[in-house]
Amino acid sequence: MAIAWMYREDYERAGYPVLPRGKRRIRFMAWQSTLPALALIPVSLVPGLTGLAGPVYMAGALLLDSHFYYCGAQLAKR
Repeated sequence: MAIAWMYREDYERAGYPVLPRGKRRIRFMAWQSTLPALALIPVSLVPGLTGLAGPVYMAGALLLDSHFYYCGAQLAKR
């Protein structure tokens, strides 16, 4: 999503409809950058909750997922 946002004018000039037009574009980009990052948090914790991974994995997954969500939220905020 970040690449599509950075080069949105280039995609439009080339005729590739990557993002919606108008005001919906900003809302669409915000949802596409935050929702998958938020959904990744519980999915990545499943191995630790089922006993397939230890506490180091859980801590690392939670830390990295939180940072990934933070970056997505910052992109949506801008």
